[in-house]
Amino acid sequence: MVLGVGCLAAGRWIGIAYQLASGTIKNLVVRNGPLCADTTTILADSTTTLKILNNSIHECLFCIDLKGAANTTVSSNTLTLGAQPPSYWGVYVESSPGPTLISGNTIIGIQTGIYAANSPNVSVTTNTVSTNPYATGIQLLGASDHVVQNNGISNAYQAIVLDDTGATGKNSITGNTINDSACGISVGPPVNVNEAISPNTFYVVGGWYCP
Repeated sequence: MVLGVGCLAAGRWIGIAYQLASGTIKNLVVRNGPLCADTTTILADSTTTLKILNNSIHECLFCIDLKGAANTTVSSNTLTLGAQPPSYWGVYVESSPGPTLISGNTIIGIQTGIYAANSPNVSVTTNTVSTNPYATGIQLLGASDHVVQNNGISNAYQAIVLDDTGATGKNSITGNTINDSACGISVGPPVNVNEAISPNTFYVVGGWYCP
């Protein structure tokens, strides 16, 4: 990536960072960060009992990044692309033991709205995610014991992607409403017999369930 104005030649820009700590990040407006490689608006690194509530985040490359985070709540935040693309992840959960609750957030224009990788016990509920025709609404990689329910996802290439990649599965994807997407729910092979991926509601979708 070409560095933008005001970017460091090396290193990482972070707006708010919690490391080996607990606490609450609430009622803040964070915007206009530098469009630099690996810029992160809120970083939770090896945290315990962190709550990220009712914040407004604009113009973020990586909006909220949870890494090794335990007992985390991300709720009622608004994450938007803003005037300067791109934005790669809205909420990214990486190698976190959980439980992680992501609920009631509004995510607009982000390349991947919610992405959980190799992190068990993630609940994604009642979020509104509107991406773009080349993007993904919710992506689960190495997924086990996830609940994805009652979300509204629109204008995505793939609204929901589930790929166990050898994890135990036991994921529940139900009660979601998906609009204007090329693929409603994509389940990567092999499909774990423990998955529950219906019922969901689809409107103007190229394929309800697709590879």
